[in-house]
Amino acid sequence: MQTEISPLLYRQLGFWAKLWYTKPDLLAIFILGTLFVLRLSFILFGGLGLFSDEFLYWNLSRHNSLSYYDQGPLVAWLIAFWRNLFGETEFSVRFGAVFISTLTQFTLYLGLSRQFKNYNLALSVLLFSGLTPLFIFSGMIVSPNSLLFLSWTMALFSLDLAIEKKDELAPLIVLATAMAFGILSHYFMLAFFVVAWIYSLILYKLRLLPLHYFSRVMSALICGTALGLLPIMIWNAENNWITLKHLETLIGVYENNSNFINFIDFFNFLVGQTLIILPWFFALVFFGFYLAYQHLKAAYIRVCGLEDLGLSTDFSQPFTNDEALNLRLKALFASAWLPLFFSFLIWSFFNIEINIFSAGLSYIGGLVLAALGLIEILKRFPLKASLSYKIYLQNQNKNPNMQKTNCNKKTKLLKNLVFPVFYLSLTILFVGHFPSLFKQVSSLSFFSVSLKTLGIEKNLNLPNSASFKALSAHLEEIRSQMPDPEKVFFFSDSAELSSGLSFYLYDNPRVYVLKTGKDKELLTQYDFWEDPNNVLNNFSTAKPNFLKKKKELSEQEKLDAENMAQYSPRYGWSAIYLGFQQSPEREAEVENILSGMFKNSQKEFFEIETKNNSKTKLLIIQLDDFNGKWNKPSF
Repeated sequence: MQTEISPLLYRQLGFWAKLWYTKPDLLAIFILGTLFVLRLSFILFGGLGLFSDEFLYWNLSRHNSLSYYDQGPLVAWLIAFWRNLFGETEFSVRFGAVFISTLTQFTLYLGLSRQFKNYNLALSVLLFSGLTPLFIFSGMIVSPNSLLFLSWTMALFSLDLAIEKKDELAPLIVLATAMAFGILSHYFMLAFFVVAWIYSLILYKLRLLPLHYFSRVMSALICGTALGLLPIMIWNAENNWITLKHLETLIGVYENNSNFINFIDFFNFLVGQTLIILPWFFALVFFGFYLAYQHLKAAYIRVCGLEDLGLSTDFSQPFTNDEALNLRLKALFASAWLPLFFSFLIWSFFNIEINIFSAGLSYIGGLVLAALGLIEILKRFPLKASLSYKIYLQNQNKNPNMQKTNCNKKTKLLKNLVFPVFYLSLTILFVGHFPSLFKQVSSLSFFSVSLKTLGIEKNLNLPNSASFKALSAHLEEIRSQMPDPEKVFFFSDSAELSSGLSFYLYDNPRVYVLKTGKDKELLTQYDFWEDPNNVLNNFSTAKPNFLKKKKELSEQEKLDAENMAQYSPRYGWSAIYLGFQQSPEREAEVENILSGMFKNSQKEFFEIETKNNSKTKLLIIQLDDFNGKWNKPSF
């Protein structure tokens, strides 16, 4: 709710303070618009190219499916939508992240300012979210987490709105829809059941839980879950529940790594959290949670006291409407932060690889707690009394001298701390959106040091955008000089290189992934697509125990495969192999595999500049006369 300010105080406020207190919606539009423009500037002029996961998501979007091997389909559907509008460009791949993150921040502001009637908190959260690397990166780099953040935010507000609109179906429909979209984005949306249960329990203890609220909410969540899982289940049923292979791999990793406590991974997790949320906001989250806990505890003691006196504590009776709304606010966002954050914190002890941005989901609630903490600090220690207008209004009709003393008081220590931190946050915001300006200073660039720490880029040895374009032009030149350029296909033993080449090569051809070495036993999404022989792995007819036991071919089956190779649609074609430069032994192993598929070969090395601003070489091998014997994955 906006506060009325006297004309005398209004004249004392600066320009931005006037907007903050009198035109919060206008200031929110300005903040959202500025962040939107900055994100567009990054994807248009950043010069860093797509990251390895983004190449994969783009490739997924070219293979329309109800689901995929290791994730839901929504991120691929999102990219496909913008690709149809803008074509095969980096802009079309990343624009969805810009759009979704802006919508997420708008939802946060709208929910806090309208539903909880707290404009001051809404603007603070909007500002915090714009300054933290978590939202900076999720607003520029497309991933399932961007969609998950939006779904999670909508689910939180609809969970609370079901109390305000307890006799209406609309909030429950929104909740079910958010749950469905969240699951289609990321399976971690299922954790929302825990948040809903804890929030409902707190409201029950405070006697703020409406009749049948829990059953209605759980029904909506179950319906949304079923709706979101439906296409995923249909796809898995057609592919012999192949996603179990992925889950089995994860469980095996966890079991192997959970025999001892690893303090190094625990420390790395905490460092990663402070990086994505910034240390000062990270500290404010804990302080805000402490304040929320104290308030909820005091409210519970009050309820218990009333019940001990034999007084009724039916829904909203122990508290006024404003008090109940404030308690719901703190209960909701404390429930959204605490269980998620500490679950990841505990897992980090057991050497479990954690996606930092999945853990960052807890900060949808955490940033609200951080804003509550900062607002409380500024109430107690105002930077300037002219900004603490509530104190001014409270004393306006009292002792004028006392009022004047308050108005001139400053807290030097807090001022000396807050403003440098704010300007440092703005600097990080600027560096994050214009990394190309710091390309020559790797120590200042997020994208040469912190990207792998944050889990944004798994392979910093990939070519950057300029090198990928130069590499693609070189490969096109090689193809044009081969005997029949129309009968040449590309492949690599690296999924990242394959997707990147497919994106940057002319006409975006399919670049195949060859299984070599230990990778022959690893299943990836590329194994669900056609190989150069236009043959699909038929998982629907595989034996149920194929996940644990490799299939041994009989001598007759091997002979049949030899005879069928000559009927390959690419029999006799030429090809170009691309891979990272490796040890001589590893290169000899790859060349030995290729010699069983092609007759002649000619290799060269191509120097590239990687995403961490270093130089490396890629191995290029020209191959002739494909015999149709493609190296298949073994299970």
